[in-house]
Amino acid sequence: MKNVSLLNELNNELPTFGVLGVPGTGKTTVSKKIGEMLSREVIGVDATLKQKTFENKGIMPKDIINNEGELEWRKYEKELLMNQFDIKEKSVLDFGGFGSYDIGYKEVFDKLKDNKVQTVFLNNDINISIKHLKGFDAEAVNPITGEKGYENWARRSGYVKDAKKAVEEGKTLEEGWLARHMGTLKRIDFIYSKANYTLDLNGIDWSVDSIAKKVIMMIAINNLATTEKYNKLFADWKKDFDKEVKSQNVVNTLIENSKQK
Repeated sequence: MKNVSLLNELNNELPTFGVLGVPGTGKTTVSKKIGEMLSREVIGVDATLKQKTFENKGIMPKDIINNEGELEWRKYEKELLMNQFDIKEKSVLDFGGFGSYDIGYKEVFDKLKDNKVQTVFLNNDINISIKHLKGFDAEAVNPITGEKGYENWARRSGYVKDAKKAVEEGKTLEEGWLARHMGTLKRIDFIYSKANYTLDLNGIDWSVDSIAKKVIMMIAINNLATTEKYNKLFADWKKDFDKEVKSQNVVNTLIENSKQK
């Protein structure tokens, strides 16, 4: 019960923050876990934009992607984020593909900054992301496309075209995802330059619980005047991190290597 009380206090002290990252890094599951731990509302940005698109145009984002191309969707996405996306205080924003294209998203990041929203970019080895993508529930629905399952998502034309191309050439989905990853490094650098913080997960397949705690700690350490009353809580978390790291025979440098912009 003591931890519950402390988490409630921590929730009240923390600002609104958002979680970004490449596909498969666990943005959505981590955001939900953070919301559960802090008893804080989690806003799915993709789902919100999907609803706004249907309200405005009577169609889904996947129709724009398939008929006009992903770039046109990203332009409209930016328009929605700038003009029709209300940022709620004391919430967790679960970002999807937002920010993946440098078509003027600087203004969106400026809007987040003006609203005192802190953003954390999750990054991990592509093989970990692939593992997570392959583990998607076959009935899971992508909030932007409305399509089910990993393979349909990875083969979708106009979005992950490198994965689709690999499949058509008889290669594996993994090879397609690797090509996609290599081709988006420049855009990832753009997000790195705009997000407030990055969490490099260092090729470790962390549990969702651990990543959520690390995000919370990072936001607390960098935004609160003092975290003294949370020292015992954070110390217990770090012990759990150490146990998880030892079980994978890797070195935990996540918090130490995280960088503030």
